Order: sequence, then structure tokens, then C-alpha cells
Amino acid sequence: MRIAAFLRLFSLPLLLAACAVPASYSAPDAPLRLVSFNIHAGNDAFGEPSLDRVATLLDSLEADIVLLQEVDRGTRRSGEVDQLDALSAGTGLEGFYGKAIDFDGGDYGNAVLSRWPVQSARTIPLEVTVPEELADRSYEPRSLMHLVVETPLGDLHVLNTHLDHHPEPVFRQQQLFRILAHLAGEGGKGEMVVLGGDLNAEPDAVEIRALGLYLTDPWETCGEGPGHTFRADDPVRRIDYLLLRGARCTGARVLESTLSDHRPLVVDVVRGGR
Repeated sequence: MRIAAFLRLFSLPLLLAACAVPASYSAPDAPLRLVSFNIHAGNDAFGEPSLDRVATLLDSLEADIVLLQEVDRGTRRSGEVDQLDALSAGTGLEGFYGKAIDFDGGDYGNAVLSRWPVQSARTIPLEVTVPEELADRSYEPRSLMHLVVETPLGDLHVLNTHLDHHPEPVFRQQQLFRILAHLAGEGGKGEMVVLGGDLNAEPDAVEIRALGLYLTDPWETCGEGPGHTFRADDPVRRIDYLLLRGARCTGARVLESTLSDHRPLVVDVVRGGR
């Protein structure tokens, strides 16, 4: 009995050592929460001001990085409010603005909110050539934001844009060609990349499928349902995206919200993937 007890006592530390977690082991990093939201210049799906409610929603999501489109700065239609400053104050996240055009006494464009330090931020015009047959059509210049964010998972290249909305894809395809060229040249080779925003095209469009050369669509593996984001009060189209490279999703959802004419898209990601 004493020998058996001794053996059990002696073997217990060995058993615990065998089952112990190796010193080199570390728990998986917590996912980054990414959000893309076209805020409709701070108006909800019914035309009522919603900027404060948008800030409350974003704060409740505990997002790490938020890609915003249709953001006004100092325009008369928005009461000369700096909408990015208001959202930054309401969420506690640092804000970065990417102007697309002068508009109504102020600026109109895209923005990014980040919980993590930003190494660099710049805005690239998405120039297009207007075909002669479309010379009489109004064209609104668009831009691409490119930020490099220092996240707990490593550097993340954040590309945020809002593409042409016309049914014919002539301008939109040119804009995406420029984005693809930028990805190929400066898109953080070997690092994590997210390209998001209001791309104004559905997943089967040629221009969206072309992005598959460099990026993956997390909705295909993590999303539930059709992922429709537009229009918010009766969504029938999926035109808002968060596309990834060097990261993979752990969850993806579209929020049931009418705080804009678009619904917000939320994707949680960890390092890894194509």
C-alpha cells in the first residue's frame, strides 16, 4: 500500500508536467472587429438626422477599425458639422479623413476610425477617363484611403473606398482597375490587408470578381444569409464589402439597422488565410 501510494505521489508531478501547456504556447489572439458603414451624410433611411445614433451604435459594437463612406465635413447640408470629429468623440476612436470632392461649402468623402495607432494615412484619387459617348453624364470623382494600422495581430493595410453608383460599370471598372494596380504595387505584400466600403456592385459583377485576384470575400465562409446591405429599410442588394488578404474571418454579419440608407457590415478577423 505504501509503495503504491509512493508511486502515485511520485508520478503526479510527471503527469502534470506531461499535461502542462508548453512555454512556447500562446492562446490565439483576439479577433479584430472591422466595420464598414455608408452613413448617408448622417441621415437615416427616412431622411432624419442620425449621426449621434450612428456614434452610439459604433461604440456599442466595440469595433477596432471602422470604414465609413459618405462623410461630410463642414457642408451646409449637414449644418457645417465635422461628422468625423463627432463620430470620433462619440466612440473614442481616432479619426482619419479622405476627401473625395469639395461639396456644399465643405468636404465630402470617406473616413476611418481606429482603436490602434496608425503609421501612415493617405488618400489616392481614383481618376477615370470619360468616354466620348458619356461626356454628357455627370461624374462624381472618387478616392481611395490607404492606412497602415499597428494592430495586436500585426500591421494591417486598410483600404477604404466608395465607388461610382451608375448601373453601367464604365467608371466603376476604371476605379477598380486603379485599386488593383495599387494593391499589386503597394498593398502590403506579405501583410494583412482589408479593402472595404460601398463598392456599388453585387458579388457576381465582373469588377467584384476581379478583386478575387488579390482578396477573399469572408462572407462566403463566415456570413449567414444573403448579406444584403441596401436599401436599409428593405435590403435587396449586397454592395458593401470587407475583403481580406492575409487574414481570415471568425464571424460576419449585417446589422438590422435603418440609421442610414445602407446597413452596416461587421466582420471579425484573425491572422492567416490567403
